[in-house]
Amino acid sequence: MTRKLKVGRNCYLPEHIVLHLEHVPKNVTWETLYPEWIDEEEDAEVPSCPSLPSVEVPRNARLDLIAVKLPCNKAGQWSRDVARLHLQLAVARLAASVKGSYDVRVLLVTECFPVPNLFTCKELIMHRGNAWLYKPNLNTLREKVHLPVGSCELAIPLNPKAHLSSETAHREAYATILHSAHVYVCGAIAAAQSIRMAGSTRDLVILVDDTISDYHRGGWRLLAGKSIQFKESGTQKLNQRPITSGTTANSVYGS
Repeated sequence: MTRKLKVGRNCYLPEHIVLHLEHVPKNVTWETLYPEWIDEEEDAEVPSCPSLPSVEVPRNARLDLIAVKLPCNKAGQWSRDVARLHLQLAVARLAASVKGSYDVRVLLVTECFPVPNLFTCKELIMHRGNAWLYKPNLNTLREKVHLPVGSCELAIPLNPKAHLSSETAHREAYATILHSAHVYVCGAIAAAQSIRMAGSTRDLVILVDDTISDYHRGGWRLLAGKSIQFKESGTQKLNQRPITSGTTANSVYGS
């Protein structure tokens, strides 16, 4: 069985073509795509995500509009519906495959909220009833569709030398934010130590605010940064305390 996607070929002739998409195998569940745990250190196996069926892109076809109707089972966990996710991924991959300087619109027909990770609120140009019309940034979308479909595999392997060629290798880092209270410093250090014990040599970067004293910054190589000014300050501490400096843990845990 297949699902259908409608595609508008150009804006001058009111034509459309129907594309067929094979169903995801029944043994692929939400837990398959988003497991509670994977072998990140790759001791026993290299974690990988299952391959999902994709749409065959028509040759020499200008695609101005891609439309699809998404299932929405409000009686169940519609946000964890594999078929619903699969359709949105297929639309994103189809839009990302378009070559040329013209814009592509994506129309999602659904009663439930679309996945915001693929098509963002900034890209939403119209929403009426069950219709959600997007004008996606194709360059950004191309980067998204190259990521794993879920948490079933690492976007970048733990040991880059074993998986990345010299042509694609580049400097990478684990990064986090520490703010509002120094009591979280120990947790940040423990996380950094765990990463080093796992064998990773990537840089460790942490962004801190002025609540983290000089005593707790000891041993880190400090890089001063400008404060981030918020136009509307809320009640949360993160808004009340702009981030003022960044640090790196190279000098503590090695590079």
